[in-house]
Amino acid sequence: AIFYPSGTLKINAFIVTPEKAQQHLSEDRYAANYPVILFNHGGISGLNENSKRRCRELSAQGYVVFASSFRGEDRSDGKIEVALGEVNDVLAGLHWLEQNAAMEHLDPQRVALVGFSHGALISLQAAKRAHRFKALVFSYGVSDVYSWVQYLRDSGQLGQDALTRKIYGTGPQSRPNEYAQRFGLANLDKLDPSLEVLIIQGKLDEIVPPSQAEALAKTLNAQVIKTTVRYFPDATHGFLIRREALIGLEKQQSDQAWREIYQFLARTLKQIN
Repeated sequence: AIFYPSGTLKINAFIVTPEKAQQHLSEDRYAANYPVILFNHGGISGLNENSKRRCRELSAQGYVVFASSFRGEDRSDGKIEVALGEVNDVLAGLHWLEQNAAMEHLDPQRVALVGFSHGALISLQAAKRAHRFKALVFSYGVSDVYSWVQYLRDSGQLGQDALTRKIYGTGPQSRPNEYAQRFGLANLDKLDPSLEVLIIQGKLDEIVPPSQAEALAKTLNAQVIKTTVRYFPDATHGFLIRREALIGLEKQQSDQAWREIYQFLARTLKQIN
């Protein structure tokens, strides 16, 4: 782990290079300098062991993987903001990597964002602010906060904790700026037109429903952003990360989704078809 600056804050990050991943997984097949993956985890509880395993697996495919524990998590400074300051943390992490490119044997011209749930929205917001990314993997993320909060309310899932009340209040009319700043479908015209997007979504996801993926795909297509959407019929929320707990069809579909992610990243970052 390292700490890097994000404004006045120090942010904790987990970084894996193919050489280090070699200690845990198969022999590295690629030469330096390596493309970069900014791995943006889901939830607001930091980087868990399952996420670290996925980072190592990704790195063993031939990437430097950089995973932030965003502000307020895992000994990072600051407070959790939910897809606001965390976007600054991602872009500051990229800046740190650029400054340390030689030491980490990475190519700062070949960078992808890979995000899950909360981290998917963070990734999308980061891609709007910096034309530095070749690819974005958006996995079961919230693209339309307005319809999502209504969905949570209708399904009895909207939390009553202090953070939820602070951000979402009693609805958009009570917190208009909070919703507007987290609306992933806004300003997609600011994306680099050469960006490629892979959307991954479980059909049985009851936390972030498939309608969120559909809305993002429709809006990206209207912007003529090259977009692929993959739905997995037996997958629930988090099926890409919590693989060790899966069985049956959901485990098979997690395996398949990861194969497609690897192929997508190889094509966009390494020009391997």
